[in-house]
Amino acid sequence: MCKIFEAHGVIVGEVPDATLRSALRSLGRTLKDAGHPLELRSIRGRFQLRPRGAFNAPHTSKARVVLLDAPVVMAKDTARTVVVNGRLPFESLYSLEWAARWWEAYSGEEAAIRAPYEVEAWHKLGIASRLRKREEEPMCIVGLAPGEGIGEIAILKMILRNGESTPSRIHYLAVDSSPRLLRDHIGLLRETLAPEIESGRLICAGVVTDIFIGLTSAIAEVQDEFRRRGPLSTEDDFLHTSWPMLVTYLGNCLGNGEPDREDRFFSTVHSAFPNRPLELLVGVSVMREESDEYDRTWDEFLLQSLHHLLETSKSLESSQPNQSEELPEFTLPRLLDYNREENKAKYLEAKKTRDDRCPPVIARPYFTSSDIEGQIYSFEYRLTYDLGIPDERVHKRPKGSRVTLYNVIKYKMPTLVEGIKKGGIFKKVKYLPDFHQAVRTSNGVREYAVFSAYFGKQGQGK
Repeated sequence: MCKIFEAHGVIVGEVPDATLRSALRSLGRTLKDAGHPLELRSIRGRFQLRPRGAFNAPHTSKARVVLLDAPVVMAKDTARTVVVNGRLPFESLYSLEWAARWWEAYSGEEAAIRAPYEVEAWHKLGIASRLRKREEEPMCIVGLAPGEGIGEIAILKMILRNGESTPSRIHYLAVDSSPRLLRDHIGLLRETLAPEIESGRLICAGVVTDIFIGLTSAIAEVQDEFRRRGPLSTEDDFLHTSWPMLVTYLGNCLGNGEPDREDRFFSTVHSAFPNRPLELLVGVSVMREESDEYDRTWDEFLLQSLHHLLETSKSLESSQPNQSEELPEFTLPRLLDYNREENKAKYLEAKKTRDDRCPPVIARPYFTSSDIEGQIYSFEYRLTYDLGIPDERVHKRPKGSRVTLYNVIKYKMPTLVEGIKKGGIFKKVKYLPDFHQAVRTSNGVREYAVFSAYFGKQGQGK
């Protein structure tokens, strides 16, 4: 596609790969929803328009991919958390189709930069030698909150195509709270690893759930669906308990949600996958000597879910008078070109409104109950009016108070390692202080690190 655009001169500059993938999948769904006689197919990574149904995969191949993508983020629950607790739940950021599509375009390039580094951790951190005791031994991989899952797919590709030491089979499960991100991840997985799926070496599934609430039940639901379809033998249930398992939690997910949730995460994973050889590969943002700076360049994305709750689903209500000439809550004015003389006054007025509603992001010290330390950067929104829940007078969030939209936690790595050990479940953590990655983002260079957590003796918990 990039070569076609370049040859015809239709776009100036470069189009990110993530944007192209997202656009092509949207085109494919549009053709399907419209009942168009052509469909968009990916054949070994090349997209083609073909007569619909002409290249359907064999039934056995279809049976090796399960996707359960019913939404789990409920508007009324999100609204209550916003009003009562003053924060937008992390999983609600991507619950809307448009918001998830925006996130793919925003984060895809950064995820592609991290992927080779995350793949290198398989050997660098000794995961391969600890998890796989025999050549061709089958294994399981679970990707938690993978988003588009570029890193997870790269790891799968490396393991499946690693020559003589490759496992005979891999069962892969992706778990995400966003139906849109999960569908796109499974779609990209099917395109990239089509030969392995068709041969039966890779059996994969995706399920939508909140990993902190519904992980165990979601796993059972996927296993029941595979049994219903019948592609696996009785001895080889999906995510078979005798197979070693790698669980990934990449891309700073550990530090992007609710603070002081580290112990709960590791406990949740252990409870969902007990009594088996298990390792976690986790990626986090690293605290540096100098505090990082964050410009508020993506507030339109952060406010999409709240705007939807207020204006569309009516799960929130504002005290703003109907006749008010001010912008509605959770809406920001557009900044005009300041260099044009006629725009300067309007620019300054709009800039003041944006700064009032979206105050600067300041680094604050971060401490947890497990003595984990670091810095926390909170993206907040200051309410212009009282905010409440329709037909409920008990809970109100007053104007002037702040709602946390998003957190970025940067860890002092030695304290994170010791805090995990202190939790008593994963007694071993493999972390290399000299194995970090510098990631260039739109907000500057950030430092990223991966580590592996595992049991002191494989297969046992506390």
